[in-house]
Amino acid sequence: MAPVIKLNGETIEIDCSEMSNLSGIAEKVAESFFAPKEVVTELYVNDILVKEGAVASTGETPISEIRTVSFNTVKDPAEKVVELLKKMGAYLDGFSAGVGKVADQFRMGSPEEANRILVQAIEGVGSFTELLSAVRLVTGSGLSDLSYENKSLGEREERLLEITKKMQASQEEKDWITVADLLEYELGPLMTEWKEMIPLLENEVLKSI
Repeated sequence: MAPVIKLNGETIEIDCSEMSNLSGIAEKVAESFFAPKEVVTELYVNDILVKEGAVASTGETPISEIRTVSFNTVKDPAEKVVELLKKMGAYLDGFSAGVGKVADQFRMGSPEEANRILVQAIEGVGSFTELLSAVRLVTGSGLSDLSYENKSLGEREERLLEITKKMQASQEEKDWITVADLLEYELGPLMTEWKEMIPLLENEVLKSI
C-alpha cells in the first residue's frame, strides 16, 4: 500500500510506484507541489518528527516501511533560514571540543561508544550542508563570491565532503587512529571556520528579504 502523504496538513496524491525510499517521495513532492523558494520546516515519518540531524539518514528509509509522510513548509523561508543559521552557530560552538573527546575515545580503544557519537556528528554535518543548500535557495545565489580568510565557500564545502568520505572509509576499515586524527585535526577545525562564517551567511540571507 502506498504511504499517505500530507503537505501542510492536506493530503496530496503522487505516484510512488517507481520510488524506492523517502528521498524519492520528497523529491517528487518538491517538484510537483512546492512554490519557488519553498522549504521544509518539519518532516514527520510514520507520525514521528524527524530530527534535523537525522534527515539525511532517514531519506534512505525504504518505501515499504513508510505508512505516512507529512511535510510542513514555509513559502517565504528567509527568516526561518536565519533562525536555523543561528541555531547551527550555537551547535557548532561546541563541535570541535565534542569531536576532540570522541577522538580520545577512539585512541583509548573504546570504538563502540565513539562510533555512536560519530554517527550523530556526521548527521550534524549533513544538516549543515542541507542548510547551505537552503541559503542558496533563498538567496538565489551560488554564493561563489563569499569567502573567509582567503578561502571560498565552495572550497570549504569540497574539503568538508572530502573529510567526511575519508572518515567513513576509515570507519569501515576500523582504522580508529585515522578516524580520530581526521576528527580532531581536520573536521573540528574546519567546522570552527564554518562557525565563523555563519554571520556572513546570515547577511546574505537578510539581503534577500
